[in-house]
Amino acid sequence: RKLMEFKGIGDYSAEILSPHPGFPLDVWSVMIFWKLLGIRKDRSTREMIPIVKKWAEKKLGQWRGLAFTYILNDLENLKQKFNVDVSGTIADYIKEKKETKKKYSK
Repeated sequence: RKLMEFKGIGDYSAEILSPHPGFPLDVWSVMIFWKLLGIRKDRSTREMIPIVKKWAEKKLGQWRGLAFTYILNDLENLKQKFNVDVSGTIADYIKEKKETKKKYSK
């Protein structure tokens, strides 16, 4: 919370920069998590952020930061395994970035 005293640092950035990782969600990543984790969407995307955060705290506890990192890094495999369509989210951007990296690393 100390980080949020700096101008321009909000909840999302503070959770990313914290040495004790949380579950940093924004409007893009929250879409991935409610779809992948089967959380019913009954509000706007922005209103879903605290709901998904609370779910992560309850279900994942102290491991939520690690789970967040794992899920985003293995998203392609997880969406196939659980047959979840996360198109139209940051998942498309992550996939494109990985493909570009592979293309230029050869």
